Amino acid sequence: MAYNFNCNYYVASADSGNGHIFQFYTEMTSHGWTCVNTCYDSGGGFAVTNTISASSDLNTQSNEAPWIILRDGSGAGGVEICLWRSNSYYHYWNVKMSRTAGFTYNASAITDVPTATDEVVLLSGTSMFGSGNSYGAIMVEDVSPWQFYFVSWPTGSFSLDSALVKAELDMGPDTSHPDNNVYIVTNGGANIFENYKTHYPYELSSTGYGKNVAMINSTEYSSVVQLGWVCRDTYGAPNNIPQDSTGDILFPILYGRITYMDPPYGYSGATTMIKWSGTSRSLGDTIDSLNWIVFGDVVLPWDGTTTPSN
Repeated sequence: MAYNFNCNYYVASADSGNGHIFQFYTEMTSHGWTCVNTCYDSGGGFAVTNTISASSDLNTQSNEAPWIILRDGSGAGGVEICLWRSNSYYHYWNVKMSRTAGFTYNASAITDVPTATDEVVLLSGTSMFGSGNSYGAIMVEDVSPWQFYFVSWPTGSFSLDSALVKAELDMGPDTSHPDNNVYIVTNGGANIFENYKTHYPYELSSTGYGKNVAMINSTEYSSVVQLGWVCRDTYGAPNNIPQDSTGDILFPILYGRITYMDPPYGYSGATTMIKWSGTSRSLGDTIDSLNWIVFGDVVLPWDGTTTPSN
C-alpha cells in the first residue's frame, strides 16, 4: 500500500471547479491511473485527446464537454470515472463511474458526455464545488485497490464544499459481491460525511444522510446501509459505547444491506481507509502527528507533515 498526497493546494475563485478537477486529474494520472480520453477546447475547437496541460484547458463549455475519463491502474476492464461539466459555471461538475465495461464517446458528437453500459451516476445536475476561493486535498493509492479521496473546502472555514471517495471494503470471508468498494460523492454542507451519524439502519440512496453512498451490484445502483449494531448516534463514538477520553482510537466503519435493497443482504464489509475516532473532534483536526485528519464525521489519512490550511 502506498498513499500519495497533495494537501492544502489552493484554487482561486476565478478557477473554481476547473482548478480542482485539474488537480485531481494530475494526481490520479501521476499515481497509477490513466486518462483514457478527454475532450476540451484549448483554443482551436473541441477535440478528443488524453492529456490536459492546464486548468484553463477546461474553461470553454459546450453541450456536456469538457469531460474526462480516468481508469484505475488495473488496465482495461478496471474501474473508470467520468467527470463532465454541463454548465458554463466552472464549479458545475458531475461524476459517474463504470465498474468494468468502460466509457465510450460518440465520435460524431464528441461534446456529448461518454456512456458505459454499466454506468452509475453519482452526482449530476448540481454544483460539485463552491464558487469562491478554496483549498483541496487529494490522496491516491498507487496500487490495487486504487483507493482515493478528493475533498475541497472554502478558505476561512472547514465547512467542506465537496468530496469524491473510492474506498475498499474488507469483506472478510464473504467474497460474493462483485465489487468490494464503496463510492462516496457529495457537495456542500459542513458535515458531508454525516452519512455515518444515525444509529438506525438508514437507507442511503434516496433520503436522509448519506444519500450519495453506493455500492455496485452487477450493473445496477445499489444502496448501502449501516449495520445497526455498529452504528453511532453521537459525534466521535459508536452507539452506546462511551467516548474514550484518554486518546484517539481509530476503528473501521461497517456496512450492510437490508432486504428491500438489491442482494446480497446483510454484512457488506468494513472500510479500511475511512475511520471513526473514539474522541470528539472538530473538522480539520489532525490526529497521530498529522497522519489522520477529521473531515465531516469521519477520519481520513493525511500526509504526516502538512498542517491543514483554512
